Amino acid sequence: MVIYRQKTPEEEDKLLKKDLVGLLRAVLVLAALAGGLAAFWVAPTIGKEFAGGLPEAAWLYWPCLIWIWVLAGVYFWGVGVGFGIVGDIARDRSFTGQNAARLMLIAKLALTDAVLVGAGTAALLAIGYMHPGVLMLFAAVMMAGLAMTVVSASLSRLTEKAALLQSESDLTV
Repeated sequence: MVIYRQKTPEEEDKLLKKDLVGLLRAVLVLAALAGGLAAFWVAPTIGKEFAGGLPEAAWLYWPCLIWIWVLAGVYFWGVGVGFGIVGDIARDRSFTGQNAARLMLIAKLALTDAVLVGAGTAALLAIGYMHPGVLMLFAAVMMAGLAMTVVSASLSRLTEKAALLQSESDLTV
């Protein structure tokens, strides 16, 4: 016969933190896989098809691919910083000045990607090689980057305030 024992609040907290850390790591791994797939398989494949179907624009293949790889580098940098934050959450150090700085770095990286997408879009529009569907996709990517910027910067500020309150609390106990 199994007797159910109610978990203590500390045990519940530990289980919730473990689940949260696992989910955050899974999201970051999936984000990295999706970004890698997009940058290193989808983009080159679509680029080759575009170049084959429009020979006069074939010269754009490598500049656009390098541009996408630069965007991917900034993206993967942000994912890596995210893993650092998750590591601190796993060690029960969520509210630190370092995590606030990491969140602000993610905000700056997201803004950088959004600006680079905007610049690339403007360049392709200026030379007349922007498909309306691609324009819509790039607009969505820019909006996502701007949203990530605002959310990360806000979380950075809240984390900074929480770290200050936690340090004050630690000093009074």
